[in-house]
Amino acid sequence: MQQLTRDHLERKSMRTLGRNVQMSKSTVMKVIHTVTHVAKDAVWIAKKFQPIWGGVLVVDGKGVKVFESLAKSLKHRGMSSQEYKRLHRKVWICGIDYLTGDLPHYTLADEETKVDLVMYFKILKEEIHYELKVLVCDGNEDIVLAARKVYGETFLVQRCT
Repeated sequence: MQQLTRDHLERKSMRTLGRNVQMSKSTVMKVIHTVTHVAKDAVWIAKKFQPIWGGVLVVDGKGVKVFESLAKSLKHRGMSSQEYKRLHRKVWICGIDYLTGDLPHYTLADEETKVDLVMYFKILKEEIHYELKVLVCDGNEDIVLAARKVYGETFLVQRCT
């Protein structure tokens, strides 16, 4: 189970993992969900192990689909397909420490707005104690504004391509 989860964290797909261990994709998913269900969050890991990060943080938001039983039941109550899809869409805000490849913190938000990003950076600074030296991000100006609101002018900004 541990090796399967480790391989998944190394970005191997469920299908590839299933082929490697002669399991179905759904069986591999069940194994990984069993392990990750008992995993601790980033705040607990940071407080317990006090990792040494490089301070170069690559931040971006990615739209992801989420599924919940409530949205499924609402579909049958006359919702339009557009409303149904909106209920299934969240933004995964993630920061990766460039030097270590670790994810010091990530969160799900309704949108990638300044408010959501400020909350993300507050946890990163106040609870995880991440020392931000360089922020790497795309053209979303809200990322820089939110980071400046929390960290001040203490870091450099680099645009990614």
